[in-house]
Amino acid sequence: MYHLLLLPLQLDRFDSIIFDNNTNQIFLEFSVPRFTDQENLLIQYKLDNQPWSLIKNEELLGLNLYNLSSGWHELIIRKRTGFDTNDFAYTKVAIYIDKKYYEKWWFIPVLLLGLTGIIWMTVLLSNKNLQRKKKQLQKQVDLQTKELKKALNTKETLISVVSHDMIAPLKFVSYITDILGKGIEKDPQKINDALTDIKKTTDKVLSDSLNIISWIKYSSGKIKTERQSIDLYSLTEEIIQLFSPLANKKGINLYSTINNTVAIESDPNIIKVIISNLVSNAVKNTNEGYIEISFSHTDSEEILTIKDTGSGISKNKLKRIHEVLKGNFMQANNEAISTGLGYLIIGRLISVIKAKIVIDSTPERGTEVKIISSVK
Repeated sequence: MYHLLLLPLQLDRFDSIIFDNNTNQIFLEFSVPRFTDQENLLIQYKLDNQPWSLIKNEELLGLNLYNLSSGWHELIIRKRTGFDTNDFAYTKVAIYIDKKYYEKWWFIPVLLLGLTGIIWMTVLLSNKNLQRKKKQLQKQVDLQTKELKKALNTKETLISVVSHDMIAPLKFVSYITDILGKGIEKDPQKINDALTDIKKTTDKVLSDSLNIISWIKYSSGKIKTERQSIDLYSLTEEIIQLFSPLANKKGINLYSTINNTVAIESDPNIIKVIISNLVSNAVKNTNEGYIEISFSHTDSEEILTIKDTGSGISKNKLKRIHEVLKGNFMQANNEAISTGLGYLIIGRLISVIKAKIVIDSTPERGTEVKIISSVK
């Protein structure tokens, strides 16, 4: 509230008063001489274009103005000075109420600028959100595409493996049994040789079948590795006992130099499949000499070695083996690479346990295969 003292009530004069925008009440106080008879005093006021209003006797000491709008207001006060209807003395007061912030000239431009900024930020955030969702969708599509390609590749590889490594041996068995069944062959030695070939072929088909099952399991990604401490001595002795009959029959010395204190951290099932496949390859390709399983280590690596004195591997075949170890079982002409299913299994399992394989071979002198794992 603003308190304004008009002392004395000066007629025929003009005053200008400015108030801030928080003003909700203005009190104008009049001062009149003491000897004035207030019963005969007539004072009226007029605000802007409103009609004249009488200030009652009990209100002669002042005038209250409430909640004036912003901007200029003209207050006219008149006092009767005679008995004629036009005998009045006038005082004018110009009252200015400062505008609210939303009434000032800059409010609309600032508001529009703010709204523009909000819209721009909304569009920007919406665009970023769309880009983020687009990237997430693209990742999902890429992942599904990768999985689909993997599934198709697995299917094609499986078909090629079955066609190349299993159907051909079974056709051979079918042919031999057909001859024996018809009694065409009479020579006992040839019959015995044929039965031996059938045994070898069926053993190979059985081995390949087990390898295919292992490969499918680990290629699907559904089998989780179980890393644990492995008694490497006991594991290798178990494998040696499995292959010793065939090795002894061929006059091969199959042995291990691993002592009974060696333990490694890995998945025992995977390690067993890898060593078994490597020993199987060594026995198959060695006709004299030995096959040695050994273990060594450094501060950062553990090295499992299978070494034989067999026929060795030519450079071209070793190159094909490395392709199979990488998972490329198919050639450019979509034909299976003739290296045996074992290396395909080994390559997959090596990647599962995050190890690496190194093959060093010389034709007619033998092969050395190293499985190298990082020490954690």
